[in-house]
Order: sequence, then C-alpha cells, then structure tokens
Amino acid sequence: MKEQIKCYCGHTITCDCSREVETALDWFNNELDDILKLIENGEILNELDFERAMIAERKLRVLAKENPKFKSVRKKLRDLIEQYENKNWSADSNISDKKLRESDVAEFIAKLNK
Repeated sequence: MKEQIKCYCGHTITCDCSREVETALDWFNNELDDILKLIENGEILNELDFERAMIAERKLRVLAKENPKFKSVRKKLRDLIEQYENKNWSADSNISDKKLRESDVAEFIAKLNK
C-alpha cells in the first residue's frame, strides 16, 4: 500500500516503504537549511562540508524520485561537490597524509550526524 507523508514545508512524498520515506523526511526537515546555505554560498569550503554534501546528495536522489523540485537542488549540490573534488582531490592537487586523515575524520563525523 502506498502512503503519503507531508514534511513541514508542505511537500508530499508517496512511497511503498513508509519507513524509508519517514527517515528521508526527518533528515530533510533537519538538514534543508544547511543544504540551502551551502548552495547559496556557492562553494564547499572544507572536508566536513564536503562529506555532509555527499550524504545530502545521496538522500536527495531518493527524494527527487518523488518530487521533481528536489532535482534542481540535487544538481546544484552535485555541481558544488564536483568543484570541490576537482579543486582538492584531483591528480594535480597535493594529497598529503594529513589531508587523508582530515578526510577520514570528516567522513566519520558526517556519518555520525546523519
């Protein structure tokens, strides 16, 4: 049976798996402001924001299937992720052991908060 769930901003999502949708909406309600601020800033400035953006992009993929409005947010976020990756993790950039440790710590923190 398909269920419809509304988030605080009025978007309705329909899904066969209500638990997955509720989890996505809980995240969405808590993280939307941070995502929009990041997009408004136009740049990912550090590894922690990069890891958070990666998590957000994956969750937006689920939401975008149900609501096309999320596709543009996801695309903008994906563009910022690509810019950060090209600047900081390309073959031309200096990837030190310190940078790798910073990345690991940021990934750990971001996953704790998801």
